[in-house]
Amino acid sequence: MGAAFNKLTTSFIDGIIMPLVGKVTAGVDFKSLRIVLTEAKLDATGVVLTPEQQ
Repeated sequence: MGAAFNKLTTSFIDGIIMPLVGKVTAGVDFKSLRIVLTEAKLDATGVVLTPEQQ
């Protein structure tokens, strides 16, 4: 029963919810979006000392 519910939920999200979200957001690629918590720290020459954290 759990597997059937999982498949039903996945189909609902993929078939109905995500196309609507795609239309509302005008096709924004969510994989390229991110939130930077800590900016990268660079030294005077531009070498990364601490990378940014997402």
